[in-house]
Amino acid sequence: IRLKDQSVDIFFTGECIEHVENTDAFLDEIHRILTPNGMLILTTPNADAYLYQVQGERYGVGPEHVALMGYRELHGYLNHRFEILNAKGFNGSFHYTLDNKIEDLDFSKNWASLCAEQPELGTGVVVMARRRNDYESKRYVQQFHHHSSPEIIYEGPWHSVHLHKSM
Repeated sequence: IRLKDQSVDIFFTGECIEHVENTDAFLDEIHRILTPNGMLILTTPNADAYLYQVQGERYGVGPEHVALMGYRELHGYLNHRFEILNAKGFNGSFHYTLDNKIEDLDFSKNWASLCAEQPELGTGVVVMARRRNDYESKRYVQQFHHHSSPEIIYEGPWHSVHLHKSM
């Protein structure tokens, strides 16, 4: 992240962490740029949402979610970098087989209140956390390579195709 060390008071990342290939690097960079006691606010899908889990499925699975995780795994990534002050669950779905069938508003409200207090149940999570000042962020160097860079090694025949034409 092209910001100075300890230069940001609040960092918001909404529905983003599940799209990042290196979760440790992402969180270390957020930690690095936050001021002492700076705040992180994060939202993400919960892959282990309860009603999906009982069906033997994961919530939010898709090719764009390269780091999809459940709340407990997210908690593990955050816990040594940040002090979790508040975590709430929310629901975007009960289960895709039930979403259009549930008409009982009281049931929906009760389930939503359970998810709010137990983030591991819901299909989404909102976390508010404070930077731990005793954690030392690792430093990362991002390198960019063009497809014609000598660092890229191709094997076999390759052809360049314009992305919009292949779609």
